[in-house]
Amino acid sequence: MANPKTRLRLPIRVGLYTCALATVFALLYTTLFAKTTAFKSASAATTAVVYAMNGEPVPVFSSTSTHENNSDASNETSLEPTDPLAFVSSSDNEQSIGDIPDAQSPAQQSSTQDEILDSTSTPEENPDENASFQVDEPALPEEQSESDSASTSDLGANEENATQSTDYGYPIVAKSDDAVTKTILIDVGHGGTDLGDVSKDGVIEKNVTLDLALKLKSHLETQNPNLNVILTREDDATTHGTSSWEDLTWRRNKQEEVNPDYYLSLHTHADDSDGATFYINPDDVQTEILTTLMAQNLASAGWTTPSNTITTDTYPLQLISMANSHAAMLELGSLKSSASLDLLKDCEAMEKTAAALANAISTTILGNPDAPAYSSVQKQLAQKVNSSL
Repeated sequence: MANPKTRLRLPIRVGLYTCALATVFALLYTTLFAKTTAFKSASAATTAVVYAMNGEPVPVFSSTSTHENNSDASNETSLEPTDPLAFVSSSDNEQSIGDIPDAQSPAQQSSTQDEILDSTSTPEENPDENASFQVDEPALPEEQSESDSASTSDLGANEENATQSTDYGYPIVAKSDDAVTKTILIDVGHGGTDLGDVSKDGVIEKNVTLDLALKLKSHLETQNPNLNVILTREDDATTHGTSSWEDLTWRRNKQEEVNPDYYLSLHTHADDSDGATFYINPDDVQTEILTTLMAQNLASAGWTTPSNTITTDTYPLQLISMANSHAAMLELGSLKSSASLDLLKDCEAMEKTAAALANAISTTILGNPDAPAYSSVQKQLAQKVNSSL
C-alpha cells in the first residue's frame, strides 16, 4: 500500500512543474513578440527611406495602423507624417536621409530622431560636413604611385636604350644627315668554283669568308648607320670567269667602279702560322692605324695569338698596292690550327669577331673623318709624270 505522504507529494510536484513551464513560455512569448514588433517598425521606416532616396512618394504611417501592429507593446510612438526619419525637405525640395540604426525599437528611434535630424543637411547648407562623407584615396599615395610608375617606365626605357646602345659591348653611332659618309668595300675571298683552302675536316675558305663578310656588314651598319657598306658577293653563286686571272681582273675593276674610301679583302689560309695576318701599303698611315685597332679588338674577341703585319713592298699584292683607297687584306686564322677552327666554326665567336672588326673600322673613321684619300704608287707616279710635262 502506497504511503500517504508519497501520494501527497506527486500533485505538488506536478503543480510546480506546470507553473515553471508556464512562466518560461510566457517569457519566451513576450520576448519574441517585442522583437518582432521592433523589426516590423524598423522595416517600415527602412522602406520609407528607400522610397525617398529613389525619388518616389514616401508612405505616411497613421497612428491607427501603428497602434494596431503594436497593440501589446507599451511606451511605443507611431510615425506621424512629419516624422524626420521618413524624409527631410531641403530648400530645393530634394529629399535626403540620415542613417537609421539597425534593429531599434520605435521608442529608441524616437529618442534618436533629433540627433539624426541635426546630423542631416543638404550640400548647400553645410558643404564642409558633406565633403567629409566623401571617402577618397589620399592624394599623396596616388602621387607616389604615379611617380613609382613613371620611375619604373623610365627604368625600363633606360634598360632598353642601354641594350640598344651597344653591339657586343661596342658603341653604336646615331644616324645623322650631317655625319661624314664613307664607303667601305668588303671583298669576299674566293667563291663559286673557287673553293680556296680546305681543312682536313672539310671547312672551306670560301664559306668562311662569306660568313664573316655578311656578319661584318651587319655589324658595321648597326654600329655606324652613316657608313655605306658594299660586298663583292653576298652568296656562293657568283663567279667571275674560269681562271684566277679573270677573277682578279674583275675584283680590280670592282675597286675602280665603287671607288671606296676603305677596302678590306677577307681570307683565311692553310699555313702553319696562326692568328691574324694583315697586308697593307707601307705608306698608308690611316690603314696602319686601322689594322692596329683590329688586332687589339680581335684579341679581345678570342683571337689570342699575336697578329702579324706585312707590307706590300716586301710581299706585293695587286689588289692592295694598286688600290686608290685605304686598303688591307686580312687572313684570319689557319685551317691547320685546331684553335682557329674552333673559332671559325663557332657562330657566336664569329659574331664577336665581326663586331670587333666593325668597331675598329667605325672608330678609325670617326677618329679622323677628314683623313686624306690614299693614292696608289702607280697613281702617284702617274701624277708626277703628268705634272712634269
